[in-house]
Amino acid sequence: MSEIASAQLTISLSAQLESCGLWPWAVFVCLHLKSPSFVRRAVKDIIGRHIGLESDELAERFLLTQLGVPKEWIEEARATKALNSFIPKLQAVSLIAAGNYDLAHEVICDQLAPEAILSETYEELEEVLA
Repeated sequence: MSEIASAQLTISLSAQLESCGLWPWAVFVCLHLKSPSFVRRAVKDIIGRHIGLESDELAERFLLTQLGVPKEWIEEARATKALNSFIPKLQAVSLIAAGNYDLAHEVICDQLAPEAILSETYEELEEVLA
């Protein structure tokens, strides 16, 4: 089988699993793509579509321990969901967990800190900075 046909078959099977609600297994299938850049993009796309704002212990444990997906990819996806849901605290926490400190700093300085200072509620800001 040619490399292109193999990739098409892999992506097709992954899409079928995802449409059946078996998105962690779709990630597993995508891990078998030949090109590391295709693997990274496909896995991040699937995680981005299905990861929730709250942690799904079972699915995340499977991704991390069984499949070896980097925790940073999961946290990046959660940060994006938090951005789209207008939850800056979760976005900052997820960005810190993903190791994206520069962007987390921007979120804290541009959104969390001014709101905490104006409302004089420093606990939330303190939690993030701790």
